[in-house]
Amino acid sequence: MQVFARNISCLVAERWPSVNTSVKAKCSLRVASSQMRAQTGLVQLRQVKLRANSLTGPTRPANVPDESDTEEAKQDLQKNEMDVFRMESWAKILDAKKTGNSETILLVRYNNSGFVAKCHGVTGFIPYSHVDPAKLPPKGEEGAVDQFKAMLGTHLTVKVIEADVKADRIIFSETECLKEQCMRGINVGDIRDGVVRNVTDYGAFVVLKGPDGKTSSALGLLHKSEMTWDSNTVVTDLLQPGQDVTVKIIGVDPQKGRISLSSKQCQDDPVLASLDTVFAVEDDPSVVWEESGSLLEGLDELCRELRSEDGVLLVTPGRQAEVPRVSAPDLQIFMTKQQVTDGFNLVARLGTRVQEVHVATDLRREQMKVVLRNALNRLGAK
Repeated sequence: MQVFARNISCLVAERWPSVNTSVKAKCSLRVASSQMRAQTGLVQLRQVKLRANSLTGPTRPANVPDESDTEEAKQDLQKNEMDVFRMESWAKILDAKKTGNSETILLVRYNNSGFVAKCHGVTGFIPYSHVDPAKLPPKGEEGAVDQFKAMLGTHLTVKVIEADVKADRIIFSETECLKEQCMRGINVGDIRDGVVRNVTDYGAFVVLKGPDGKTSSALGLLHKSEMTWDSNTVVTDLLQPGQDVTVKIIGVDPQKGRISLSSKQCQDDPVLASLDTVFAVEDDPSVVWEESGSLLEGLDELCRELRSEDGVLLVTPGRQAEVPRVSAPDLQIFMTKQQVTDGFNLVARLGTRVQEVHVATDLRREQMKVVLRNALNRLGAK
């Protein structure tokens, strides 16, 4: 009986090498016990041909135990195989969660919250909020159900963001993969072309183009405060979905996958540029300059800040004019191209009013720009 049990154990080991020792022993003893009963005349064993899927090797006759015993042993072994497969699958899922490696999932069902998906043979879930928005129909759109059905049977590249063996819970995210992909080659200070995807009250979302001119998966926010140097900005007056824009990358958050953009920084800062690049006042015959003993609101403080700067000898406010086509909600000041012997002429703007300011100084033009910037920064900090 011991020799026979050992032979059966070897046979099981060949077919199911991953089966644990207790199961092998149980199967071997059951077969050996049946053989012993046959030898004592209690049970007559029958010669049968084993099916190819029951034991290893080609179909062949063999001495086997009762069919009930054989079937029970096979069921135990099959269950053990399934357990091993499940453990191996979970090991791969947990490893992907730990290392951050991407996995491929198959979408099999959908519900109100997301898609049920398969990965390495185990079932997980990917919420709609973690699916690439470009693949999903807008809420309430007709034919949305058909679009969801069309996605079934397709594969997605995802990250495992949650894996709990005890709770039998796996959560996938495609957007986490997209964040990682879109951050490659994105550097603060880069100037990129893009296309407006959609517009909101607070700004516009822009899909950046790659070096080849094709749109990428990188999506950035162009806040309305970064659209133009004029702070009186209405987003829909400046941008529309599908519009081409040139932007500068001013911020990147790899952890959150956020990219901050600016279009106004692709233009000259009017504080450091000539007045002529903002609006042509001096050469415009419709602008009537008049002497005024008053100052634009806030200009007196700015003049005091300028006077405190090293190298500034004298600051003198001058004429005022009305410029209806230009409006500034906050006080702004610009350098003009007008050449003067003892310094520079500036123009301050507030609302639709502008006022000249003469600065007597020995500073060079670039030095004067720095002085003006410093004075404005201190004024803004108060």
